[in-house]
Amino acid sequence: MIANTLVYEKNNNEIRLAALDNGSMVEFDIYNENNAVEGNIYLGRIKKKINLANNHTGFLVDIGDDEEAFLNAFEHDLKEINMSEGQSIVVQVSQEKRAEKGAKVVRNIQIVGTTLVYRPFKMGVEVSSKIEDKELAKEYKNAVWNNITGQEGWALRTVAVEFPIDDVLEEMVKLRN
Repeated sequence: MIANTLVYEKNNNEIRLAALDNGSMVEFDIYNENNAVEGNIYLGRIKKKINLANNHTGFLVDIGDDEEAFLNAFEHDLKEINMSEGQSIVVQVSQEKRAEKGAKVVRNIQIVGTTLVYRPFKMGVEVSSKIEDKELAKEYKNAVWNNITGQEGWALRTVAVEFPIDDVLEEMVKLRN
């Protein structure tokens, strides 16, 4: 998209953005500041603990949205958490709110790039099973593994092997920052 003019209007919590190219609208979006957007990361506060089926626990989390978000304490590959009301937690919206229900949030944060997925709370390097050249996949995996700093995790996307390794490692730095 090419635009030479942006028009911005704010009314209460609603923001309207229009992109114009030589006076013709090429894009228009409406945003609500109070709506949690899928993929966004928030520092939330536990408001209420909820007992779920199978002796699991859930939480209602205040992330600044109109409705409190729901967090299941049990997530695949993560230990079930035992938190208390008032405690802060970093979460990512996995599903936007619907009707009367608030957004669903997860602790397993993932920041998606072109060649990699950054997982700050998960250890290790995973490789897309769709990469057909297993030797090339291993080479890229080793390069990513050798550039891990601290506790972090990465997933090599299928398209990664179509880029030079240096580009993939450069994206690691960008996603980490």
